[in-house]
Amino acid sequence: MRRSKLKVWIWVWNIQSSNRTVGGRVLSDSSCGSRRRYSPWFCIITILRPSNASDDTWYDVWLNLSFILGKRAHDWTRLFIDGQHTCNMEVRELIRGTVEWSRIELVAEEIATRYDCEISDIRQLEANNWLSTPLIINGRWFVKIVSRQNSLIHAIFTTGRNMGAFSSGTEGFFQHFSTPYEMATYELEATERMRESGLNVPTPVDAFEIDGLGVVMLEYLPTFQPLSAVDTEQVTQHAPEVFRMLATMHESGIIHGDLQAENVLLVDGEVYFIDATSVREGSGKQAKAYDVASALGAISAILGEKETVAAARQSYDAEILLFGLRFIDFVNIRPDHDFNATVLKGEIRKMAEDVGAEVNV
Repeated sequence: MRRSKLKVWIWVWNIQSSNRTVGGRVLSDSSCGSRRRYSPWFCIITILRPSNASDDTWYDVWLNLSFILGKRAHDWTRLFIDGQHTCNMEVRELIRGTVEWSRIELVAEEIATRYDCEISDIRQLEANNWLSTPLIINGRWFVKIVSRQNSLIHAIFTTGRNMGAFSSGTEGFFQHFSTPYEMATYELEATERMRESGLNVPTPVDAFEIDGLGVVMLEYLPTFQPLSAVDTEQVTQHAPEVFRMLATMHESGIIHGDLQAENVLLVDGEVYFIDATSVREGSGKQAKAYDVASALGAISAILGEKETVAAARQSYDAEILLFGLRFIDFVNIRPDHDFNATVLKGEIRKMAEDVGAEVNV
């Protein structure tokens, strides 16, 4: 059983009044402490709540944590998104987000117009997807609808990832998109670039904007299985291919930025990549090492640490694996990863010693 871990993402809002409603609870000067002490910045901790925790208990946890961090929040503001946001919505609603059916119908009508077809089937995928609403349309297209709320959550995640990069001893290299359409366009273009590099990806179809929503259309792969859903034997068979494909991406100047087991698909015995995110130009070695650390973590959780490092060595030299060591702990605190970081780092160091590489990380 995968162990339960507390995942924390930090965001700072500007508080301009003495009372705010957060998660259905009113926060006043008396409940939050002195406004003079915590103004102008108030740090809200967004936590993925365990299923056995009540709302009141969980709100108290993150409220207490926010007070601890509040005194130093002003020192972190340059790491966070500029702007002011009201905080009067449920924490979990903020994370998940929904797109109204009427707006989904607008997207379907636009697709019907663009491709001169009748939309006969719209199926919404049941997925814990924080950055888009995924649909299957006519059994032909995989469509992701990105809302402003999704873009906001992407900004929070980007901030958290850049903080993790700072903590790993490098500058932040993840990049946020200012609009939902930019998010959709980037995914289409990134998929096109991966396809041009000879990698297996869903065929990119289109990206457009309607009613403030960003929409990206890709080929629908009906027989796909994420790497996390297949047995160990299949992971053993395909792990070297995952690292080979990642190395091909890097040689082509492409960074994935969000490699996890859910973003590696098996389709009819072939490995496919999906859902690349954006990193800043010039991030080169650091971003590649982060990709490698993510792949090592994702696969070792299924296959085992020794076998995963051996698979990675078929495509990467000891230097890049050692450089990736600095990102292992950061990758492991992400909510979409769960592996034994200590054992994995030990196996990387052992591999480096076996090949005579200098281990100074």
